[in-house]
Amino acid sequence: MTVDFVLRPAVAADEERLYAIHKAALGEYVEATWGWDEAWQRQYFRDHFARESLQAITVEGQVVGLLQVGVHPDHIDCVNIEIAPAWQGRTIGTTVLRRLLEQAILDGHGTVRLQVLKANPRAVRLYQRLGFVTTGESATHRFMQHQSPAR
Repeated sequence: MTVDFVLRPAVAADEERLYAIHKAALGEYVEATWGWDEAWQRQYFRDHFARESLQAITVEGQVVGLLQVGVHPDHIDCVNIEIAPAWQGRTIGTTVLRRLLEQAILDGHGTVRLQVLKANPRAVRLYQRLGFVTTGESATHRFMQHQSPAR
């Protein structure tokens, strides 16, 4: 089932909802990797989810996810993509990523990079289905890249 969604810049009023999505979508994987410290996670979220690069994913005005992208001269970083669990499995994440890959080609970047927690095999499978390949790993993360053909 395909769901129509809108990407819009995140605003200060979105912070609590976006943090709740972050906790619901990644909490179990963070817990499995490092343990969950609520105060630390809240502060990390505030410090690293810069609103100038953060977009809210909305369905009928309801915030259901987030996308954070970094643009570099030779590639695009998909810093974060998180979908609320109740909205997962409805092609939102897949469609957002496909659009990001298409935009990378149009902008002349071609390469999209991301990292994913090793404890999150569902996300790894999604990225692999979309053509991302593993380029390296750390103790906690798998580094992946999608190289689009040149325009």
